[in-house]
Amino acid sequence: MKINFIILLTICWAELLHASVLFSDDFEAHPDWVSGRTNPENPTGRPLSNPPPAGWTALRTDPARAPSMGDIDRHESIEIKADPNKARSGIRSVQFYRDGKSEPSWKWWSDGILAKRLEQDHKQLTVSFYIKWQPDSTHPRGMSKLFRITHTKGIGDQIFRNFHDGFNGPTAGWMYSHDEYGLRNFNMMRGYPPATNYYFEEAMPIDLPRNMFNGDMSLNWHQNLTDLNRDGVTDNPNTQLYSWVSHNLIPGNNFEGIISPQDLFGNSQHSGWRRIDLFVKMNSAPGVADGVYERYIDGQKVFANSQIPWIAASSDKIVGWNLIKVGGNDYIKTVPESERFEDWYAIDDVVIRTEHPKEPHPPAQLRVTKLYK
Repeated sequence: MKINFIILLTICWAELLHASVLFSDDFEAHPDWVSGRTNPENPTGRPLSNPPPAGWTALRTDPARAPSMGDIDRHESIEIKADPNKARSGIRSVQFYRDGKSEPSWKWWSDGILAKRLEQDHKQLTVSFYIKWQPDSTHPRGMSKLFRITHTKGIGDQIFRNFHDGFNGPTAGWMYSHDEYGLRNFNMMRGYPPATNYYFEEAMPIDLPRNMFNGDMSLNWHQNLTDLNRDGVTDNPNTQLYSWVSHNLIPGNNFEGIISPQDLFGNSQHSGWRRIDLFVKMNSAPGVADGVYERYIDGQKVFANSQIPWIAASSDKIVGWNLIKVGGNDYIKTVPESERFEDWYAIDDVVIRTEHPKEPHPPAQLRVTKLYK
């Protein structure tokens, strides 16, 4: 006997899907916005900060040249403007402008940071976003802090105060670093409590692909990418990350892990958006080296470690992740003053969620129309 059941069933999983999403911004709903305005007491000096865009918590702006400082042919350090060439979805994105000056050669010459503080601490977070660099940038050697996930106990401008006497830590971040060895696969990590463990003075992460110096690691794109724990065994082959220039899989020139900024970000002939995912998980107890930091580019894992004592043994508590910072300090190595160097990178489609980036997301709807038995 055949029993035919017709079941009309609709299960809406929208709440389940969005329960893991803590924040998102595609910047389409924002009006035109810039980070700074002229300081009437010092019209050519550091501009005053405008209120942050809706949904964001705070910002820091300190350009070398900008309209707010009298340079009307340049840009503020952070802008939200309608420009389809700088937007991945729709017509808007947030754009960060880097300035270079010749003197003094040691100074971080521009600074633009947009910060979002979450309502509570979280044991783990994934932050995803897309980045596009100015296609015809000359990419002079230098450094830029592009993104950080951190814990802060600060409020207001305190969330931009770092180091041992600051309010932030632990921190996981990604930096642009271009030196004589090309564009580096650069990570930054800081510990907690900041006063005693900012540079992991109490205990270092275990089995890193290269030694850390003051919480920074300048990695190549071959051995340091494919051998994540430096044991001589390839445990992370690159199968997804391609060069914009050669269209070949990175690791780069002569398999020595040397790539150019154009390989990762493109040039005037070939360029586009890269998807970035960062995942962090706090260690289970103070001093226990089981914290996690992973970073992905276009779905390819480019760094991972699961033996990080984010919270040192001296801490009397475990804190959680509660702040992201997009953008940061820019150091452009000496360029001629006459060049008045400026370039930009755009960030779009920022999402903060609680699950791992490789975990499958439930569908927004599940619909069963017929079931036969």
